[in-house]
Amino acid sequence: MDLALSYPEIGILIKHSHRPLNPNQPKMGGKGNSGGKGNSGGKDMVLRPLAVLSALSCLAVIHGHPGATGGRPVTNLTIDIRMPEARPNEEDAYLCTSWLSELDDTVYITKFEPLARADVVHHMLVFLCSHADSPGTKWCRDCRHHGTCSDSRILFAWAKNAPALSLPADVGFRVDRGSYVTVQVHYAKAFSSGEPPDNSGIRLHVSYEKPKNVAGIYLMVASDIRIPPNTDNVHSDISCFSKSTAPIYVFGWRTHAHDLGKVITGYLYNDTTHEFREFARGNPQWPQAFYPTEKPLEITADDVIVARCTYNSVGRNRWTHVGMTHKDEMCNLYLMYYTDARSGKSFLSCADKEFQLAAPIPPDSDDPPPRNPALEELAKGKGK
Repeated sequence: MDLALSYPEIGILIKHSHRPLNPNQPKMGGKGNSGGKGNSGGKDMVLRPLAVLSALSCLAVIHGHPGATGGRPVTNLTIDIRMPEARPNEEDAYLCTSWLSELDDTVYITKFEPLARADVVHHMLVFLCSHADSPGTKWCRDCRHHGTCSDSRILFAWAKNAPALSLPADVGFRVDRGSYVTVQVHYAKAFSSGEPPDNSGIRLHVSYEKPKNVAGIYLMVASDIRIPPNTDNVHSDISCFSKSTAPIYVFGWRTHAHDLGKVITGYLYNDTTHEFREFARGNPQWPQAFYPTEKPLEITADDVIVARCTYNSVGRNRWTHVGMTHKDEMCNLYLMYYTDARSGKSFLSCADKEFQLAAPIPPDSDDPPPRNPALEELAKGKGK
C-alpha cells in the first residue's frame, strides 16, 4: 500500500510504501481531491458559483455542483474564506475573520488550499468554533495569538509558503451546520498607506459524504522558552501522555518556530524500556507544511509523546523568550491524525513537561535534517 501526501502545486509527491496497520486503513490522496494547481486544476475548472456570503466581514465564495436530489451538492464544494481588504497598521498584527456554515447538513473538509504568501503573512491558523465574537459584523477583528473564540479547535496551520494539503481517503474534519470556521492571520509587517489591502485566506475543499474516520490535530506546545544570546543547541522540551480516548493514527506532522528554530523532533517514549522511537524531524525554516510519517503511527492513551525544539541564537546579542511576535520564539509540534468517528476526539493538546522522563532525549535531536535547497528556496518565496 502506498502512503503519500501530495503537494501538486510545487510538483512534490512524498511517498512511502508499507503494509497497512489494518484492512480499513485509509489511503492517502483519495478521490475527491482535485490535485490541480490553485483554483484552475482538476474539477475546480468546471465548478460554478452557488452562493456568495458575507460573514464577519470575510467574503466566503462557495462553488459546487448542483445535487441530483433536493438541489444539494453531492460532490465536493470549495469555500474561500478571505480577509476583507485588511490593512494592518502595526507590525505582528493578528486579525481574524470567520465563515458561518449555513449549508443544509454537516460537511467534511478534505483539503486545505492556502491563499497567502510568506512575504505578507507570517503564519495562518484555521480554527473551528461553535460561536464567533460579533457574528455578522462588517469587520475583521484583532484576535492576537489564540484569542479566536473560547472553544476554538485547530484544524490547519500554514507558514513559509507551504503548499496545499489533501487528507487521506475516508478522512475529513467535521464541520456541523451552525459552526464557524475562523481564519487567523499573523501579518509579517505593517502596511503602508500606498499598499493595496490584503485578501489572504484559505480555500476549503469539503464534501457532504461522511468519511469512515474523522481527522484531528494534536498540538504540542512549550510555554517556557529561555534562549541566551549567542548560544547553539538550546532546548525546549515537551512530554505527556497522549490523553486520547480512542487510538489515534498520526499521518502527518508540522513544526513551528521562529527565526532561531534549528530543528524540531518528535518521539514516542517507552517508560518501561526508556527507549525513544523517532517519528518526526523537521527544519522550521522550511515551508511549514504537514509532512508525512513513514506510515500511520498508532498512539494509544498509555503512550508518552515527546517533542524537542532546538534553537541557535549565535549572532543575536539578547535573550529571547516565548512570545507572539517574530522577534520572540515559539515551540510547536502539530500532529495530524485520524480516529474513530464515534469515540475519538478531534483536538488534543499537551503543554510543557506534563510527564517526567526517566531517560535523556537522544543527543542527535540537535541534528537538523539534511539540507534541501528546493525547500529552502520555496520558504523564501523563490522556488516554483
